[in-house]
Amino acid sequence: GDQAAETIRLATTELVSNAVRHGDLSQQDEILLVVDLGNGVVRVDVEQPTSAEAASVQAPDADRDGGLGLMIVDAFSERWGVTEGTPGHVWFEVPGS
Repeated sequence: GDQAAETIRLATTELVSNAVRHGDLSQQDEILLVVDLGNGVVRVDVEQPTSAEAASVQAPDADRDGGLGLMIVDAFSERWGVTEGTPGHVWFEVPGS
């Protein structure tokens, strides 16, 4: 329903923000967002041209702006993770309706 859509939107925004903030991107770099609706699961994959490292997907820190997004992703998604290497991916899955 609307709540699930809002959750997906929020979590997706956080992953894209995380890639921009921590991905060491240049002005020319592009972030690819892939949304897969299949098998009763919504999978959102954010691909960045630079390496995604688990270390850049950090728990919130009172001294830093942001960071709450991954708590949101962790709380609402069934599974999420980081595919390290180049290009890097951060993804999550939530049950579809």
